[in-house]
Amino acid sequence: MTGMPLYPGDAGNVRCPLFVTWDIWRHGRWELRGCIGSLQPVPLKQGVPKYALTSALQDRRFQSILPQEVSHLRAKVSLLVQYEPCAHVYDWTVGVHGIMIEWAEEIPDYETEKIIGFHAGTVSKSPHQQQLHHHHHRHTRRYSATYLPEVAAEQGWDTHQAVESLIRKAGYTGPVVEELLRRIKCTRYQSSKCAVDFHDYCHVRNQQQMNGMIEPHALRAYQVAVSQANNLSCTIM
Repeated sequence: MTGMPLYPGDAGNVRCPLFVTWDIWRHGRWELRGCIGSLQPVPLKQGVPKYALTSALQDRRFQSILPQEVSHLRAKVSLLVQYEPCAHVYDWTVGVHGIMIEWAEEIPDYETEKIIGFHAGTVSKSPHQQQLHHHHHRHTRRYSATYLPEVAAEQGWDTHQAVESLIRKAGYTGPVVEELLRRIKCTRYQSSKCAVDFHDYCHVRNQQQMNGMIEPHALRAYQVAVSQANNLSCTIM
């Protein structure tokens, strides 16, 4: 599906999970500049431009993309397909599958326990209150994260390294032990990906003006970013 037109026929009705990734050419290589998308199916016609801007401006790992960076960018659109449950967290192939992990942990409500601890020196607690302190001031935290199919291969990771990195990406800071790995629900998927850098964008735009070429997904993402960059002086937004 690489290079698939953005609006072929009734593509406005097509729904698919998708991610838009921005890379920037620095120090002789492509570096990640932003990546946000949806693991739930969204209409491609609205989803591609929406996540083109969201990933450019609202990825909390990075500063918003600046207009002067546009000519050094590459836009990639990944349509996620073929979701399959994994038998275990390592039941997938580097370079072929992306993975999504999710699990829940029951953890102490530290803010509540801090307050109880503060008063413990001045207020005696009944056995019942002590039991509440130990057993009821807890809540469930849910963890989830995903890596697109190309991530592990680009980083040079094997399945074990990728899974541990993804667990950290989800925000978990505890030890990665066998008991945790058994509880994690893992789903693998594949992606159809197209990419456009600034040179491609300029070339295709010229060809489109001459021949009426239909825009691919990544070209549409780049158009949105460039259009917004031309309207503002500070950021693409």
